[in-house]
Amino acid sequence: MTAVDAEKPVDVGDAGGEETKAGPKRKRKRPREESREKPQSLETKKPKNVKLLPAAEKKKKKKKEDVKNPGKKNVDAIKKKKTPPTEEEKREAKKKQKELKEQRQKKSKSEDVYALGVEIKRLWESARREDLHEKERTAIIGTMFERVRGNVSKIVFAHDTVRAIECLVAMGGPEVRKQLLAETKDQLKEIAKSAYGHFFVVKLLKYGDRQLRKEVYSFLEGSVAALAKHKVANNVLEAFYNEYAGAPERNRMLQEFCGPEFR
Repeated sequence: MTAVDAEKPVDVGDAGGEETKAGPKRKRKRPREESREKPQSLETKKPKNVKLLPAAEKKKKKKKEDVKNPGKKNVDAIKKKKTPPTEEEKREAKKKQKELKEQRQKKSKSEDVYALGVEIKRLWESARREDLHEKERTAIIGTMFERVRGNVSKIVFAHDTVRAIECLVAMGGPEVRKQLLAETKDQLKEIAKSAYGHFFVVKLLKYGDRQLRKEVYSFLEGSVAALAKHKVANNVLEAFYNEYAGAPERNRMLQEFCGPEFR
């Protein structure tokens, strides 16, 4: 190339890829278009030639039926709804529930104690009627006492039969209360700890005379500190200390919380 050729101007062609004196223009590369189709995820890919379990087949079949008949699902839901029970059905269900409860109670207790409890409760319901004549009430109380004699410790721990024993304490005479205490004196501490039996001890304190209350305390004496810490028996001690105990009994109760040198 001579100096004259170098001084000649070079014509630049249009941007269309036409050849110029400087040489052919390079074509601009277009960016690769991304594929519009998204690859299937592993979860959507279904393996071929895999047998479904019976439950899965049934679910798949049901789904197809729901798609074909969309109204069938609602009809089935309406059919499954239970109609409200009638009054007769409610009475029958309540009666059946009561029979089952009696059967469970019969299994948990011996047959003689269960039969005794049923009879005592029937007599108790009659004795506490307000329209009952006093002579009839006295006769029923006497019958109740004859039936429970020798079995008080067996039925005093139950929530229902203890109410009948409380009725005996309240409506019976002083002789009845003495015999009830004499029969339960060896178990009086355990009865005082019972959730239902402790009401029997409270009734003895309430309806008994001064001598009977002293006897009740004599069977609890020596365990005052232990009974005071019990969540049920402390009610018995509280009733005795606040309402029925004299100064000597209160002092002896307080001394049990101290050492033996203060007794």
